[in-house]
Amino acid sequence: MRPEILAVRAVNQYRRRDILPYFGLRYYLANLCAVRDRWATDVASHLVISRTRPTYFHTLHFKELQEGQPVAHRPMHFPGPNEAIAEAALLNECSQHPEAFQSLPCVFSYRFAPPDSVEGIFKTYFPGFRERQAEVAIACKQNANATVLYTDIKRFYPSISTVSAQMVWAQACDTAKLNEKSRQLGEKILCDHRTVSAGTENCRGLLTGPMFSHLIANLMLREVDFRMNKALPGNYFRYVDDIILTGDKTKVSYGRRLLTDLLAAHELHLHASGKDFCVGGGEWLTGENDLANDGIKPNWMTLVGGLRGLLLTKADIRDELMKAFAAQEMRFPLPDYSESVLEVSYLKKLLRRLKYGIASFQLKEATVAGLANDAIRIRDAYAHALRAQLAGASELQGYARKRRIPKLRFFAGRLTYLATPQMLLEFSVSLKALPELHLIAEVFKSIALEDATELVSFGINAVQAAAQVLRLNNRPVRCRPAAWQMAEAQGLAILRLNGVTVDTGNDLHAPADLLNRFALWDQGRALMKSEDQFIRELACLHGLDKGRRHTSVLDSAFDRDEQLAFDAIAQLQPSSYF
Repeated sequence: MRPEILAVRAVNQYRRRDILPYFGLRYYLANLCAVRDRWATDVASHLVISRTRPTYFHTLHFKELQEGQPVAHRPMHFPGPNEAIAEAALLNECSQHPEAFQSLPCVFSYRFAPPDSVEGIFKTYFPGFRERQAEVAIACKQNANATVLYTDIKRFYPSISTVSAQMVWAQACDTAKLNEKSRQLGEKILCDHRTVSAGTENCRGLLTGPMFSHLIANLMLREVDFRMNKALPGNYFRYVDDIILTGDKTKVSYGRRLLTDLLAAHELHLHASGKDFCVGGGEWLTGENDLANDGIKPNWMTLVGGLRGLLLTKADIRDELMKAFAAQEMRFPLPDYSESVLEVSYLKKLLRRLKYGIASFQLKEATVAGLANDAIRIRDAYAHALRAQLAGASELQGYARKRRIPKLRFFAGRLTYLATPQMLLEFSVSLKALPELHLIAEVFKSIALEDATELVSFGINAVQAAAQVLRLNNRPVRCRPAAWQMAEAQGLAILRLNGVTVDTGNDLHAPADLLNRFALWDQGRALMKSEDQFIRELACLHGLDKGRRHTSVLDSAFDRDEQLAFDAIAQLQPSSYF
């Protein structure tokens, strides 16, 4: 029996953003009943509606690091696995009512995935980002005197009150004539958000982390988007909280004032006007193709596609692939698809190949040696490109700098897996010269030196980016921060959940919080009675009969439709939550 679509969507959605909900989902979905869509729509939803206590886990994500200041974090609250499954069912139901829940075409973030898609609940972020780039280019070409203004909403999600969220949810439900169960589920989730946020610095309501929050955030701005698009047709573009206005200076200035007023009606505010970024349309068009595919092969996408195709059709080749990459000092996380692939018949496997668009001759030509050779060529090309892009980057200002940073992130993220430790150490020094890339520089250094002492203070997303690679080295990693605060303790737990052996120097002073105890699977029976609802749920789902299971979860694929995850690419991008 293979999972139906909602379980796979939930797994893919959370895996590319947050490792803790992913672990919870994997343990939850080990129960064969839970993989059914009907379980998500009926049982999981009922359990959320009827629960008496919220189930969220508070963690810290990296936000920024300013010179002379400690690391700033974003507070995140991850839902327990039962809510994550119920949430997938709820969002799927909402997607069937586009008149009420779908964003306008001028909004390019958190669009519902197509009905038959297994990529996640929402479409992946990059296609929307690239589409916005193309639409801005069209607007600039239509106006020789165009100005391009970038602005953004200050503390977007944390500023959305539960009262406002419940209001827009009720309005959308009325428009869609949503069934009563789905309506109640949304109301219950928002009520639990309010309960949890009341005990944090965010006392307004909406939590950052759950996928449902993205829908609510888009609903909050639905009227704003409509009014702005009507006032500036074809010249208003939003991606989460990041907004671009185009047109002549007078029109853009008017648009910003209007946007300020419209947001204020919802108690939302733009950053101070001094933080806006403005560039002439002609100059902006010099970067029109920055996000376009250059068409050169082999490239990252062809390599990943070849790896996944080979793993799906020749699952027993995984060890050979990993040895071939290790021989070149590369580190690729390759899950074992063999168990999930063997669950279906030969005919179904053949049909799946056709769905993925993998022709028979391509499968025959894909070899371990060929993929390893492609990886070497890509490494050489990306390393050369990164060095070229780093040249003079720290001195750039304005639009030239704004264009350069995404290119540096692109090559650096992929070289996390391709580059040798010596290359990573070399690049970490150069990347650290740019404040925007300090996080990637720290990840590079931690991997190269096998030392996470400084990295653990950055937040769990930063640690996971390095941990996915460090776990493949199969060697102890040093981690001895001066003090074990919340961020450092959670970072240590992430390393341990990944199966990394950690040298803390003196285990007597190492954290023994609930997350670290779960990561070590220390006194699992006691964790099943924990007062922390999230930890208790995960511990109960983990079970006692098979010992510590975290590493085996990461080494295996939940389903053949589970995507390959590259955390150094997903986790180190600018936040797509705010």
